[in-house]
Amino acid sequence: MSHRPIGILAILFALCAQPASGADAIFPTASRIGLVPAAGMTPSRAFPGFEDAGRKVVFLFAELPAHAYPDTLKSMRESGRSMPGVSEIKREVLLTKSGAAHMISGDQTVNDAPSRKWILVTWNSNYDFAAMVTAIVPKDAAADYPDARVREILASLSLRGDVPNDEVLSSLPFRVAETGAFKFARPVSVGRAVLLTDAEQSLSETLSQPQILVSIAPVAPVEAPDRPRFSQQLLTNLPGLKDVQMTFSEPLRIAGLPAHEIRLSGKDAKTGTAVTVVQWVRFGGGHIVRLVGLSPNDQWTDSFARFRRIRDGLEFR
Repeated sequence: MSHRPIGILAILFALCAQPASGADAIFPTASRIGLVPAAGMTPSRAFPGFEDAGRKVVFLFAELPAHAYPDTLKSMRESGRSMPGVSEIKREVLLTKSGAAHMISGDQTVNDAPSRKWILVTWNSNYDFAAMVTAIVPKDAAADYPDARVREILASLSLRGDVPNDEVLSSLPFRVAETGAFKFARPVSVGRAVLLTDAEQSLSETLSQPQILVSIAPVAPVEAPDRPRFSQQLLTNLPGLKDVQMTFSEPLRIAGLPAHEIRLSGKDAKTGTAVTVVQWVRFGGGHIVRLVGLSPNDQWTDSFARFRRIRDGLEFR
């Protein structure tokens, strides 16, 4: 994700007071961001957050790395002056259940519907992420979601730390029956990607510990001759690594469907520690299931066995 200040909010706009309620916040499955929704709002199945599908009202959640928080605030200050296609821009600080939050709102046409949009960002030093909530209310729904009601919902914003592993894994559209004895399952993209790791923090500053990313993504059918090249392209420009070389590339089958395995050698760009990467890509069903495991070389034998247990324990629904 780019951390250029203006880009963060510009992309979000191109897409799509005091806390008043004493009710407990509701957290969508595997989300570390929650709030007290209005009647008619339910956790969305299409994106992280809540929606009132009948009125086309959305409250979209996003987690940002904590280090991106200053750039995001800078973007909000600059965007508060002017933004193409957005009028009646207002900047303010809102007190939420998780502390003070910076908020910007404005009128914008979203999906051909005149709407009011709010973007709220907050960071609590107890957590390693910043929370962003984007609320969109079409003008046709303004009577049911007036400004005061939206502010009340946003003021109920609550954060939590580690999500139970079972809850994180249950968000995926397949079952991870074997976790390789990793301590933590962390959502990278709710319902799409999970990181299994022993690290205390969500994202390690270095690659000093074994970790494996399990993800799913829609993709057009990939013919057998193209699968090696397709798999290699997924590994282009791996962050945090240098001196990367491919050492192994071979087809196989995972849960009865064609797959491809690639192994890489490289070094941690920060520490110079020698590491090995393995990637498995399973094709079929209009999507790919991808596993990317990384381990320091001095732990590779044990780590590779753990990674394989996870791969072989996937159960597809």
